[in-house]
Amino acid sequence: MRQKAAQRLTSRDFLQRVAENRFAIVRVDTGLGVRFNPEVIAHFDRSYPRQFLFGVLDRSRISSIEWWQDNFRTPYGPLKRGMSEPENGYYLFEYGAVSMHLNPPAYVDILAAAKQVIAYFEQRVSMRAKQEAPRSARQEPAPMAPRTTSDRDPFEVLGVSAEASDDEIRQAYREQMKLNHPDKVAHLSPAIREVAAKQTVEIQLAYEAIRAMRRGSL
Repeated sequence: MRQKAAQRLTSRDFLQRVAENRFAIVRVDTGLGVRFNPEVIAHFDRSYPRQFLFGVLDRSRISSIEWWQDNFRTPYGPLKRGMSEPENGYYLFEYGAVSMHLNPPAYVDILAAAKQVIAYFEQRVSMRAKQEAPRSARQEPAPMAPRTTSDRDPFEVLGVSAEASDDEIRQAYREQMKLNHPDKVAHLSPAIREVAAKQTVEIQLAYEAIRAMRRGSL
């Protein structure tokens, strides 16, 4: 079977093509740098057949700030307060709305980058697939929120209690990301950089899990 390929998206057809699919993963970058990792396509097309659009978007061809603001929105509104255009990287869309974003560090090799994107997005996609499956087809209840890559409690990952306030959780998330970000070990060995990248994914997933529990209040 021929592997599915990423499609070139334009400003004209972007929203229609993304919104008509249950999920879409879009790689945003500039010009010749827009390359979609084939390992990511292989994983999600195999695990969730006929549910995904895979696309690449050349940001250099879209100069309108309003276009970015209109097309890259979350279910709760603009992508990020004060940001006129989205960052480069991979975006997971659910029915036309952005739910997650990840831009693997440039120094990570192709396979490691694919593993990061897959681990990061898989939690969200799996949760949504279970929640939306017909009740009779479920073998077990859908979880309230995605788990982290090591299946640790998300509050434990951030070092806070389940009773922590939204402000406390936001602060813990920022501190953990600052302490564990791969850029801090960019000058060290590939093995150490890979560990740091995994920790960053773990922290981000924990924060997303808590946000889901609290219905996006964070």
